[in-house]
Amino acid sequence: MNLRKNARMLGMICGGLALGAPAGLFASSASAFPLNPCPAIYYEEPFNTTHAVPQGCPPNAATQRLLQQQGQQVPRPATPAPGTPSPGATFPGTSEVTPPLPEAVRPAIASVTPTAGQISLQLVNETGTTVTYQAIGLTEQRVLRAGEAVTLRGLQVPLTVTMVRNDGGFIRAMPMAAAEAGTLSVSLNRTATLGENQRTLNVQPNGQVFAY
Repeated sequence: MNLRKNARMLGMICGGLALGAPAGLFASSASAFPLNPCPAIYYEEPFNTTHAVPQGCPPNAATQRLLQQQGQQVPRPATPAPGTPSPGATFPGTSEVTPPLPEAVRPAIASVTPTAGQISLQLVNETGTTVTYQAIGLTEQRVLRAGEAVTLRGLQVPLTVTMVRNDGGFIRAMPMAAAEAGTLSVSLNRTATLGENQRTLNVQPNGQVFAY
């Protein structure tokens, strides 16, 4: 009788240990990957210019503007302590990477003077094939056939325009003299060099134009 009772108690103890083991394992694995207090999304558009970063994070454009409006000095980014995730850091199991701004890696190809925060953009297709283009957030995708030109007016800056050759080839954007003030005129040319491939035009609020 005592042997049966002891065997039943031993089975209950072992069962409880078996049930408790996974919970402990899950708890330890969940704490192995700390959350990034300064997520990269705060340094990407549109959050970079519309949302202030959490306290303690390096200031983005929106935070700097807010501090300047309040008459406060914009702090310089401090060197993070060992083990402190930096803005845009990649953690195990993620692929989030913050790309550098175009003005940080290459010079401007042209400049234009905005009027009331707007410019006109003229595209001339000299690639010899059809190009699909889009002013992000302002127009749908449109088609520009070989040899044709188009002028888009009243485009708000900052402005990003994407351009893709329908045959998959490379594009080089070459600025041209504009006939009208406040107009950016760009010739789209074909190139066989990957390093010259420029499928994106970016116009900053100050009128500087970058291609990448």
